[in-house]
Amino acid sequence: MKIHKNIVLPLLACLIATSSVNSQTTNEDPREIFMSGLILRIQKKGMFHTNMINLSKSFPDSSYGIFAKGYLNLNQSKYEDCIADFEKAIKNNSNDIYLSRESFFYKGICNFDISKYDEAIEDFTKVLEFKEGQEPSETYINALLERSKVYNRIKKYDLAKEGISEVIESLKKNKKLIQYYDYEQYHVDRISLNYTLKNYAAALEDCDWLIKESKDKKDLGYFYRGQFKYKLLDDPEGGYEDYLKAAQTNPKNFAALATIVEVLNKKGEYKKIPSYLTLAIKVKPQLGVLYYARGYFYAQLGDRVNSCKDMRESLKYSSEDVERDSEGYYSMDHLPGANSFINVNCR
Repeated sequence: MKIHKNIVLPLLACLIATSSVNSQTTNEDPREIFMSGLILRIQKKGMFHTNMINLSKSFPDSSYGIFAKGYLNLNQSKYEDCIADFEKAIKNNSNDIYLSRESFFYKGICNFDISKYDEAIEDFTKVLEFKEGQEPSETYINALLERSKVYNRIKKYDLAKEGISEVIESLKKNKKLIQYYDYEQYHVDRISLNYTLKNYAAALEDCDWLIKESKDKKDLGYFYRGQFKYKLLDDPEGGYEDYLKAAQTNPKNFAALATIVEVLNKKGEYKKIPSYLTLAIKVKPQLGVLYYARGYFYAQLGDRVNSCKDMRESLKYSSEDVERDSEGYYSMDHLPGANSFINVNCR
């Protein structure tokens, strides 16, 4: 599980430093180093990590030095050691809510990484039980995100969705934090969860939100809405129109392009297909099956020159991992078919 490094604690602006703290050259106590380190973490420049190294070396026996040791053990994948360190840090200084909250948070990550999911849920829940101000903190939001990941891993999708929904609502309440999170992606995640839970109306609401509000994922709103219309709501034409809008909004949306090809093939509108395969090739130029597919449709249109050209081009690329590389849209080994086509038609 990814460690969030953008956790900042409120009401600590006076502690912001411009460089990592070295206790050997300052009179700061370990708590000051710990607190300023938390603020430095939001800069994402490795300053928090450096502070934790200095803290573990300069105050190894303090609760804060033990916390730093746990953090460093986590980064080295020493999960059992990091859990022990965080538990010790909590026990030694249970009165510091910031130390306890961060210790439970990172201990939750350790437990997740060794598949102790119940323990991870318990840790993240303890983080959420600490009293919050009027605006949700980053630590609170991160704990919600991590707990949702655990619920998703153990297939408790309803609880995962509740967590993502609370993240979205929390960021609405504390809008200054949105810049540090992939806010739009959470709407995408909730579409997926609602699809799994068969809450199609709720999923469509997030699709519409992406279409109206998103800066970077508008095409996903169109694409997923198209999927619902085409496959679930008996509106194939409406779905097809949304696929087209997705591709127009983002010509690099491979899923939209591949789906358009699929729909056009079913409709028998072969003349339109090569242009969309050309766009798909621009997105994934190393995917040989795309050249094969375009060559096949050129052949259907009687264009022998371009069909042979594409079939030969397809032979330059491996057919291994085609399903993975094509995002699940193609699974065939194109090489035998391409060789056979060339032998019969391109001599």
